[in-house]
Amino acid sequence: MAGKPEGYQEVAERVHAFYATYPTGSIRTESVEFVQVAGKDYVLVKAAVYRGPDDRLPGTGTAMDPIPGTTPFTKGSEVENAETSSWGRALASIGLGGRKIATADEVAVKTAQPAKRDVITEEQGKKLATLAADKGIATPELRKMVAEVMQVPVAEARLLDLTFNEWGVLLDKIGARP
Repeated sequence: MAGKPEGYQEVAERVHAFYATYPTGSIRTESVEFVQVAGKDYVLVKAAVYRGPDDRLPGTGTAMDPIPGTTPFTKGSEVENAETSSWGRALASIGLGGRKIATADEVAVKTAQPAKRDVITEEQGKKLATLAADKGIATPELRKMVAEVMQVPVAEARLLDLTFNEWGVLLDKIGARP
């Protein structure tokens, strides 16, 4: 992610701050469940942060991620992403997390508007096609790669529908990042 929202503290930073503040505390994943909501599959993770062995009111957090993940970065690591999010929420519930409770990825996903995809320019599309050709990747193969990165059927894959993030993933995939 290019930059984090103002006032946002990464979950890893929160974990470090937690153990620095509560050396006898613990962060626990309390449960992992696979659920369906409106016919779609999700992983639901609940976490608790205990400030010490006798903490009777731990901070708690819950997170739910779709299965499969909706980006190349979340697909295949849905449980881990939901767990990290639940930890971040539990830590925020006891005051560790800056002014924002959601994870940086949650903020990015929730603020993305599918109808307003920030897509690459025609020039960037041509550059990618040229770089792929230079690497010996034929157009049908490139289209399959575009479909895989966009997580759409090959028939719906269009180079100029790639977001900037997807474009970067594809550049890395073909080994052509300038």
